[in-house]
Amino acid sequence: MQVSVMTLTGAAACFLMSRSRSTVRDLKASIADEWQIPIPGQMLVHSGCLLSELDTSDLVDLGVKSGDTIIIFFSHRRHRKTYEQQIKHKQNQECSSNESNRATSESAVVQSNEWDPEKAKLLHEMGFRSTELVRRALVVNRNNIGHAVHWLSEHSTMPSDHVTDLR
Repeated sequence: MQVSVMTLTGAAACFLMSRSRSTVRDLKASIADEWQIPIPGQMLVHSGCLLSELDTSDLVDLGVKSGDTIIIFFSHRRHRKTYEQQIKHKQNQECSSNESNRATSESAVVQSNEWDPEKAKLLHEMGFRSTELVRRALVVNRNNIGHAVHWLSEHSTMPSDHVTDLR
Protein backbone atom coordinates (compact mmCIF):
# COMPACT_ATOMS: atom_id res chain seq x y z
CA MET A 1 0.00 0.00 0.00
CA GLN A 2 1.33 3.44 -0.93
CA VAL A 3 0.47 6.32 1.39
CA SER A 4 1.25 10.01 0.85
CA VAL A 5 2.15 12.09 3.88
CA MET A 6 1.98 15.87 3.69
CA THR A 7 3.01 18.59 6.12
CA LEU A 8 1.20 21.88 6.62
CA THR A 9 4.00 23.61 4.70
CA GLY A 10 3.29 21.47 1.65
CA ALA A 11 6.22 19.07 1.87
CA ALA A 12 5.12 15.61 0.84
CA ALA A 13 6.55 12.12 0.65
CA CYS A 14 5.18 8.76 -0.41
CA PHE A 15 5.68 5.73 1.78
CA LEU A 16 5.29 2.16 0.59
CA MET A 17 3.82 0.10 3.42
CA SER A 18 3.81 -3.70 3.25
CA ARG A 19 0.94 -5.81 4.55
CA SER A 20 3.06 -7.03 7.46
CA ARG A 21 4.29 -3.50 8.28
CA SER A 22 1.26 -1.28 7.96
CA THR A 23 0.52 -0.01 11.45
CA VAL A 24 0.45 3.64 12.49
CA ARG A 25 3.64 3.01 14.50
CA ASP A 26 5.41 1.68 11.37
CA LEU A 27 4.33 4.73 9.37
CA LYS A 28 5.56 7.03 12.15
CA ALA A 29 8.93 5.25 12.13
CA SER A 30 9.19 5.74 8.36
CA ILE A 31 8.34 9.43 8.76
CA ALA A 32 10.94 9.78 11.53
CA ASP A 33 13.57 8.27 9.22
CA GLU A 34 12.59 10.45 6.26
CA TRP A 35 12.09 13.83 7.95
CA GLN A 36 13.81 13.41 11.36
CA ILE A 37 10.58 14.22 13.20
CA PRO A 38 10.61 12.38 16.55
CA ILE A 39 7.84 9.82 16.91
CA PRO A 40 6.44 11.26 20.19
CA GLY A 41 5.79 14.61 18.50
CA GLN A 42 4.00 13.26 15.42
CA MET A 43 0.26 13.66 15.02
CA LEU A 44 -1.24 11.99 11.95
CA VAL A 45 -4.67 12.90 10.57
CA HIS A 46 -6.59 10.95 7.93
CA SER A 47 -10.07 12.02 6.82
CA GLY A 48 -10.49 14.16 9.93
CA CYS A 49 -9.50 11.37 12.34
CA LEU A 50 -6.43 11.54 14.54
CA LEU A 51 -4.35 8.39 13.99
CA SER A 52 -1.52 9.16 16.37
CA GLU A 53 -3.18 7.75 19.47
CA LEU A 54 -3.77 4.38 17.83
CA ASP A 55 -0.15 3.35 17.26
CA THR A 56 -0.76 -0.41 17.09
CA SER A 57 -3.79 -0.20 14.81
CA ASP A 58 -3.46 -1.39 11.23
CA LEU A 59 -3.81 1.40 8.65
CA VAL A 60 -6.33 -0.63 6.60
CA ASP A 61 -8.51 -1.15 9.69
CA LEU A 62 -8.51 2.63 10.21
CA GLY A 63 -9.85 3.20 6.68
CA VAL A 64 -6.58 4.19 4.99
CA LYS A 65 -6.43 2.98 1.39
CA SER A 66 -3.57 2.91 -1.07
CA GLY A 67 -3.08 6.38 -2.55
CA ASP A 68 -4.65 8.21 0.42
CA THR A 69 -3.02 11.31 1.88
CA ILE A 70 -2.28 11.65 5.58
CA ILE A 71 -1.54 15.05 7.10
CA ILE A 72 1.20 15.27 9.71
CA PHE A 73 1.29 17.84 12.51
CA PHE A 74 4.22 18.28 14.85
CA SER A 75 3.31 18.87 18.47
CA HIS A 76 5.95 20.76 20.43
CA ARG A 77 4.32 19.87 23.76
CA ARG A 78 4.51 16.16 23.10
CA HIS A 79 8.10 16.54 21.99
CA ARG A 80 9.11 18.78 24.91
CA LYS A 81 9.79 15.90 27.33
CA THR A 82 11.81 14.02 24.74
CA TYR A 83 13.68 17.19 23.78
CA GLU A 84 14.50 17.93 27.43
CA GLN A 85 15.76 14.36 27.84
CA GLN A 86 17.97 14.82 24.77
CA ILE A 87 19.37 18.06 26.21
CA LYS A 88 20.13 16.36 29.54
CA HIS A 89 21.75 13.44 27.73
CA LYS A 90 23.87 15.83 25.66
CA GLN A 91 24.93 17.74 28.80
CA ASN A 92 25.88 14.47 30.51
CA GLN A 93 27.95 13.52 27.48
CA GLU A 94 29.69 16.91 27.51
CA CYS A 95 30.43 16.58 31.25
CA SER A 96 31.90 13.11 30.82
CA SER A 97 33.82 14.35 27.78
CA ASN A 98 35.24 17.25 29.81
CA GLU A 99 36.22 14.83 32.61
CA SER A 100 37.88 12.58 30.06
CA ASN A 101 39.75 15.51 28.51
CA ARG A 102 40.85 16.69 31.95
CA ALA A 103 42.16 13.22 32.84
CA THR A 104 43.97 13.00 29.52
CA SER A 105 45.55 16.42 29.92
CA GLU A 106 46.62 15.59 33.49
CA SER A 107 48.29 12.40 32.30
CA ALA A 108 49.92 14.37 29.47
CA VAL A 109 51.36 16.79 32.03
CA VAL A 110 52.77 13.88 34.01
CA GLN A 111 54.14 12.29 30.85
CA SER A 112 55.52 15.56 29.51
CA ASN A 113 57.80 15.95 32.56
CA GLU A 114 59.42 12.57 31.92
CA TRP A 115 62.50 12.15 29.75
CA ASP A 116 64.18 9.04 28.43
CA PRO A 117 67.72 8.53 29.83
CA GLU A 118 68.70 6.40 26.82
CA LYS A 119 67.79 9.23 24.46
CA ALA A 120 69.63 11.69 26.69
CA LYS A 121 72.72 9.49 26.46
CA LEU A 122 72.35 9.37 22.66
CA LEU A 123 72.15 13.18 22.50
CA HIS A 124 75.23 13.35 24.76
CA GLU A 125 77.08 11.09 22.30
CA MET A 126 76.03 13.43 19.47
CA GLY A 127 77.91 16.21 21.21
CA PHE A 128 75.28 17.96 23.30
CA ARG A 129 76.92 18.18 26.72
CA SER A 130 74.49 20.25 28.80
CA THR A 131 72.45 17.79 30.85
CA GLU A 132 69.82 20.39 31.69
CA LEU A 133 69.35 21.46 28.06
CA VAL A 134 69.19 17.84 26.88
CA ARG A 135 66.55 17.05 29.51
CA ARG A 136 64.59 20.18 28.63
CA ALA A 137 64.78 19.34 24.91
CA LEU A 138 63.46 15.84 25.52
CA VAL A 139 60.67 17.04 27.81
CA VAL A 140 59.57 19.82 25.47
CA ASN A 141 59.61 17.49 22.46
CA ARG A 142 58.12 14.49 24.29
CA ASN A 143 61.23 12.37 23.83
CA ASN A 144 61.25 12.79 20.04
CA ILE A 145 64.95 12.64 19.16
CA GLY A 146 64.63 14.48 15.83
CA HIS A 147 62.70 17.36 17.33
CA ALA A 148 65.01 17.45 20.35
CA VAL A 149 68.10 17.78 18.10
CA HIS A 150 66.41 20.62 16.23
CA TRP A 151 65.42 22.30 19.50
CA LEU A 152 68.95 21.94 20.89
CA SER A 153 70.50 23.37 17.74
CA GLU A 154 68.33 26.46 18.16
CA HIS A 155 68.69 26.85 21.94
CA SER A 156 72.25 25.81 22.73
CA THR A 157 74.30 28.54 21.08
CA MET A 158 76.34 29.47 24.13
CA PRO A 159 79.65 27.56 24.60
CA SER A 160 78.90 27.10 28.32
CA ASP A 161 75.85 25.03 27.38
CA HIS A 162 78.07 22.15 26.27
CA VAL A 163 80.35 21.97 29.31
CA THR A 164 78.39 19.97 31.92
CA ASP A 165 78.63 16.16 32.01
CA LEU A 166 75.62 13.86 31.80
CA ARG A 167 74.84 12.33 35.17
